[in-house]
Amino acid sequence: MLREGRAHAWNSWRKAHPEIVPDLFKADLSKADLASDDATGANLYRADLTNANLLGTNLHGVNLRNANLAGATLGFTLFGNTNLTDAEGLDSCQHLGPSVVDYQTLAQIVASFARFSTRLWSSRDVS
Repeated sequence: MLREGRAHAWNSWRKAHPEIVPDLFKADLSKADLASDDATGANLYRADLTNANLLGTNLHGVNLRNANLAGATLGFTLFGNTNLTDAEGLDSCQHLGPSVVDYQTLAQIVASFARFSTRLWSSRDVS
């Protein structure tokens, strides 16, 4: 349903089944049109979202840990308590408008960056 870009059908299903947490572990959603989708709480751990359209998508509580977002289109996207730990391709996303990133999401990004920096510095040969 998501791969086919049927956002309306997905959103209707999500409203009818709010108790179900979608598990899209390692899902191939590359080039998927997810604009205006409600992905609240979904597990997208290690998902491939390269070149996906995430305009206006609600990613509140979504697990995007180790997901690939290279080339994804963002704008009016909601990142609320979104796990972006070790997400790839954030630097190559296309931003077509402002998005909302809350302090919980920012804290996770900062913590991930700090872990990466610590690993980088500890692996350097200082002799």
